[in-house]
Amino acid sequence: MRDVIKRAKKGDAEAISIIYEEYFDRVYRYIAGRVGEQDAEDLTQDVFIKVMSSLPKIRGDSISSYIFKVARNRVIDFLRRKKEPVPRNLPSQERDYVEEREDLRRAMEKLTDLQREVLILRFFSDLPIKEVARILGKKEGAIKVIQHDAIKALRRYLET
Repeated sequence: MRDVIKRAKKGDAEAISIIYEEYFDRVYRYIAGRVGEQDAEDLTQDVFIKVMSSLPKIRGDSISSYIFKVARNRVIDFLRRKKEPVPRNLPSQERDYVEEREDLRRAMEKLTDLQREVLILRFFSDLPIKEVARILGKKEGAIKVIQHDAIKALRRYLET
């Protein structure tokens, strides 16, 4: 991937496409987990526009942390501007799925912001603990503790 990043920094369209394809789904899942699917695609596109325009300025060969920091900041900005939840009108055959997802969403809202962020990065975006620690500016041990506490709290909230 280092070679791809170096090529992308020089403007190589194929390398930029490889980075986009490599990270799009994980970034989308992260954003959808925070704001819902209705706005996630637009926000994900915004993230990649920002990342691609900043490529020459990114230091080193690791781009993952930078991409998720941009995504996190974009979500924070979006949520600050948004005052009401997005209505979700899904077909009736998806009712059970929607109810389970809504229960999870409500339970996630009861977590601290940091706990919610860790779970979304770890499980919606499939990022390793080391990467989550880098994105959030925490130590790996702290991320493990936060994750453990968040899962424990979620279980409690979902059982009630």
